[in-house]
Amino acid sequence: MIREWCGGHALTVIVLSASLLSPSTPAEAQACTVPTVDSATEAIQGIDDLLLSQCLGGANCEIGECAVVAQLTGAPDLAGDQLAEQIFIVLRQLHAKALTLDETQLAVSELRGMLARWDMPTLGNTGEESLTVLTDSNKREWQGSQFNLFLHTPFELNLEKAFLETHCGTPDLCRASFESAVAVYTLSGLIHRTLDVAVRQQLEDVGRMLKTYDARWSNFHTGSRAVFPWELVFNNLSYRGASEGFSGPPSWQWLVLHPSIGLSYDDDQDDKMQEAILVDIVGRYQWRWGGKDNAEMKRPWGAAVAMSWTGDDPGYGLAVHLPKNWSIAVTRSSGESIQLLFSMEFAQFVTDKQKNVEEFRQQLEDLRF
Repeated sequence: MIREWCGGHALTVIVLSASLLSPSTPAEAQACTVPTVDSATEAIQGIDDLLLSQCLGGANCEIGECAVVAQLTGAPDLAGDQLAEQIFIVLRQLHAKALTLDETQLAVSELRGMLARWDMPTLGNTGEESLTVLTDSNKREWQGSQFNLFLHTPFELNLEKAFLETHCGTPDLCRASFESAVAVYTLSGLIHRTLDVAVRQQLEDVGRMLKTYDARWSNFHTGSRAVFPWELVFNNLSYRGASEGFSGPPSWQWLVLHPSIGLSYDDDQDDKMQEAILVDIVGRYQWRWGGKDNAEMKRPWGAAVAMSWTGDDPGYGLAVHLPKNWSIAVTRSSGESIQLLFSMEFAQFVTDKQKNVEEFRQQLEDLRF
C-alpha cells in the first residue's frame, strides 16, 4: 500500500500488480476461479455460475481490483472532497485496467466505448464538475443483467448470443472470448459499485436537504402571514414550481390587499381606542432561515403601503409588520386625521380556530374551579 496526496488529502491506495483474471492468493483454491471452457455451452454455464457466486465484480470478487472497490465501499468515514478524490482514484485504476485488454476480444470495444463518454484521462481533475459528471451518469447502464451488458446504450451486448453465434467456433477462440467476457463483466460491475458510492453521497445530501425543506415548510405554514387565495396566485408567479424539482419554501411573501383587524388610537375621539380594519395594499414580508437544522424563521418583518378604516373616511399610510403576526401602522385620512393602529393577523386566528377554541374552553374550565 502507498500514501498518495490528492487535492491536499493523504489517501491510502492499494497498488495492484495481479492480473484481473488471476486470483489474489494463487496458492489457495478460490471460489471465484475462472474455469476453462471449450464450447459455447460451457462458456454460458461459466458466466452463469460466476454471476450466481457474485464473482463478476460482485461482493465475493477475489481479485485485486475488487479489493480496491471493497475498500472504497466500506469506508464510511470518507465524505465530501476526500470521498470524491478516492472515487476518482479508483475509477482511473479501473480505466487503466480496461486499456490493457485486447480490443479485438469479445466486449472490450464496447467497454471502451462506454468509458470514452467520460473523457476519463481528465476526469477527476476539475473537482466538483467531474463529480457532477459521475453522479449524473446512469449507473444502471454499468450493471449487467444475466448475459446482457451495457443495457439501453449504443454498446448493448448479449454474451449468450455472442458465444452461440460467433465467438466459440473453436476451443481456443471460445476460451479467449470467455476470459475477455469475464474481464469486461467484472470491470463493468466494479464501475457500477464505484458509481453507487458517488450516488450514495449525493442521496445522503438530498436526504438532509429534504429533511430541512420539510421542517421549513412546516414553519412557513405556521410562522408566515396567512396567504389569501388572491395572494397565492400572485405569489405563485414568483415562487419556484414543482417542475423545477424539490424546493423549499421562500424566505419572503408578497402582501396584496391583505386584511387584518386591530385597534386605532385617535386623539380626536372621546373613545381613544377604536376598532379598525387595516389592509395592506401591496407589501412584502420576509425573514431569514436559521436556528436548528437551518429551518427556523429568524428576524421576520415586513412593510406595506396600507389603508385603514374605522367607519369614517379611510386613511392611507405605512404599515410595519412584526414577529408573531403583529403590525403597527400610521395612516392619514382625507380629513387630515392621523391614526396610529395596532393590528393582529385575524386570518391567522381563523386558521388556528381549533387551537383558539381549545384555549377558550380551558379558560372556562379554570373559572369553574
